[in-house]
Amino acid sequence: AAVNRVDEFAPHEPLKFEMCGGGGTDFRPPFERVEEQNWKPACFIYLTDGYGTFPTAPPPFPVLWVMTTDVVPPWGEHVKIDL
Repeated sequence: AAVNRVDEFAPHEPLKFEMCGGGGTDFRPPFERVEEQNWKPACFIYLTDGYGTFPTAPPPFPVLWVMTTDVVPPWGEHVKIDL
């Protein structure tokens, strides 16, 4: 229900990150953080099981939800992966 860590990667830098957090999921805080910081992402990729509170409206940038369940997000593109 909160942003636990932010990872930033430079162009052409390998993506290497570790999972953190866990528990109650609220998808709104990361989108709020992007807005507060006035970041302009080319896209936003959210890895999740999809069980949580979604923002009511989509942000002004593309969002890809990478889901581990059959939950369908209310907006954005989504793909399902098997773990």
